Amino acid sequence: VVLYVIGIVFIFNEAEGAMLDFKKGQVQLQVETAFSIANHYLNEYSSGSMSLEEAQQQSLYTIKQLRYEGENYFWINDTHPNMVMHAVKPELDGEDLTENEDPTGKRLFVEMAETAQSEGEGFVEYLWDNPADSLGDVPVQKISYVKYLQDWDWVIGSGMYVGDYEAQVSTIQTAIIVIVIIVAVISIGFIIILARSISNPVKKLATVSDALALGDLEHELDSSGKDEVADLTRAFERMISNQQEISAVAGEIANGNLAVSNKPRSEKDVLGIALEKMIFN
Repeated sequence: VVLYVIGIVFIFNEAEGAMLDFKKGQVQLQVETAFSIANHYLNEYSSGSMSLEEAQQQSLYTIKQLRYEGENYFWINDTHPNMVMHAVKPELDGEDLTENEDPTGKRLFVEMAETAQSEGEGFVEYLWDNPADSLGDVPVQKISYVKYLQDWDWVIGSGMYVGDYEAQVSTIQTAIIVIVIIVAVISIGFIIILARSISNPVKKLATVSDALALGDLEHELDSSGKDEVADLTRAFERMISNQQEISAVAGEIANGNLAVSNKPRSEKDVLGIALEKMIFN
């Protein structure tokens, strides 16, 4: 039971870790997509096909429209940091974000800018409003991924709300519990059937053994099968058959028929040897 519980806890932890890695990978992939859009328009500008203003405006417009997994969105800030574009909070556009803090005091956009400049890209954790949450403006835990487009000094980001991820993990854990229960019920049922397949024939043999001790030789046994219990049953059948033969010989002798045939089965067949002596004496 202890190992069973440990196994379930291990599965839960593995499922939770795998789901978190998967969700973070999805966010990273989406940011890579937005980054490739911005990079495309950067190349259009670099080739002379578009002006700087046209390329940036078209890039911002396109990324602002992007959504994935429902209401997940993108934003772009620079490394000052100033907000260049926020898809769901346009009132932040153009604002200085240096002093912008989450409820824990983390200056999240400063950390994003530092991560982008030092690493080029990476994850940042903080608290932020979830527009899809019924609580509205209550900040919740969020993990975001940012990537730096150095030519335009753009930090392109998007994130996942941990609550959404935890809800999905809970769904998976519920499914695991259901599967474990089903497997456990099937396993217990199999064990019960197996136990009965062993205990019932053994109980039958015990009953027959008690009857043999009382001289009752009229019993039929089921020796079909290839397991140890079947082997034991066949041994009982041979013993009953031998006892029946000996009983028949003894009956003939008791009736005065000393011509009856009897052959001891081995040198240790004490009863058979005794009957043979009675016949020839």
